[in-house]
Amino acid sequence: MAQMPQQLDPIRHRAGAVVSTREGRPVVLNYGSAAGELALCVRAVGLADRCDLSVLALRGPAEQLGPQVARLAGRALAPGECVRSAGASWCAPAADEALAICDAHTAVPLSRALREAAGRSPELVLEDRSERDAAIGLAGRAAPALLAALGVANGAGVVRAPLGDVEALWLRESDQAALALVPRAHADEAWHAIERAGRPFALGYVGREALDRYAVLARAGAPRI
Repeated sequence: MAQMPQQLDPIRHRAGAVVSTREGRPVVLNYGSAAGELALCVRAVGLADRCDLSVLALRGPAEQLGPQVARLAGRALAPGECVRSAGASWCAPAADEALAICDAHTAVPLSRALREAAGRSPELVLEDRSERDAAIGLAGRAAPALLAALGVANGAGVVRAPLGDVEALWLRESDQAALALVPRAHADEAWHAIERAGRPFALGYVGREALDRYAVLARAGAPRI
């Protein structure tokens, strides 16, 4: 897989990101201290570059789309709903559209399964939006308050709330974690908009290592370290 241009490269470089390449895409592991970044999520909120994620879209008539998504995601999705299943974040922005957001490794078999699903229902169309869209993540105890300040309602699964002049589709993955899908060409503008809004909430940069550890803590209950 060819490496895609990254609008967040300069930001990563200035912040001292430790980056690993996986499936041809840069993954930010940390910004020097995964333990410190985990502590940041526990007490405040972390901002994460998730441009490594793949974005797969399946579109078509609801009566054909619904059963195929339910089979792959393990359950039916109502419009506006977001769930985590089968290694991906699944959401339904509308009755005739479903998105699966996952890492590049998971995207290979999932894309194949979605293509087969589209083949069974001729009106379904599969689109890989990974080169068009980029993901920016938020995670931490103060994430709900920051999301509210950004216009993302508490309890919403999928909502459109712009970041300045940048169109953004927000996925609430849990009470304390969310992803914003933005046009890849404007990812830096969206990043800075979140950063400005996050200053009152002690927002800081976090990498994949801290995100993964925080998700484990959050699933176990109130995060503590």
